[in-house]
Amino acid sequence: DIDDDKYFDGVYFIYNFPYSSNVNENDGVFWAYTDHSYRGEKINDDAINDQEICISSYAWISIDFLGDKTKPDARTLIHESGHIFGLEDYYNTSSSGIYQPTGFADMMDANIGDHTGLSKMKLNWVTPKVIKEEGEITLSPFHSSGDLILIPNSKGYNNTPYDEYLLLEYYEPKGLNKYDA
Repeated sequence: DIDDDKYFDGVYFIYNFPYSSNVNENDGVFWAYTDHSYRGEKINDDAINDQEICISSYAWISIDFLGDKTKPDARTLIHESGHIFGLEDYYNTSSSGIYQPTGFADMMDANIGDHTGLSKMKLNWVTPKVIKEEGEITLSPFHSSGDLILIPNSKGYNNTPYDEYLLLEYYEPKGLNKYDA
């Protein structure tokens, strides 16, 4: 409860049952998802000091998403953590078409690699170096430094992730990117 609002900020429920990829049928509950309890939902449990327990966000995933003992896989946990932090899916979640707006290059798009500069800007984890004039900039690998170069459009930059710009990050197949490289 980092913000001391009496709500657990995030809880993971990991069930021991095979997941179903058919999310449109009745077995869709056996898929990974995240929900938020903004509606004042509360869970009572007398077993914990007779206190009311409140959960702000929770992730629900099958243990099968975590791989096996020889090759664990945390990608679904990382993706669902993005939802707990407030990120949306970057892929088309409806059946109206298939598109991948980040070209499969973001954890919130295709469950690969790390969260990109865009996601980390939305979470206020990184601040890009904004190009304002001619000069030289040293860019270190993003996975270890968080360095980004932002080239604004001709109208400038509004200092938020919600603008038009070109965002450059120095990718290396290391850290969370190594698994999918």
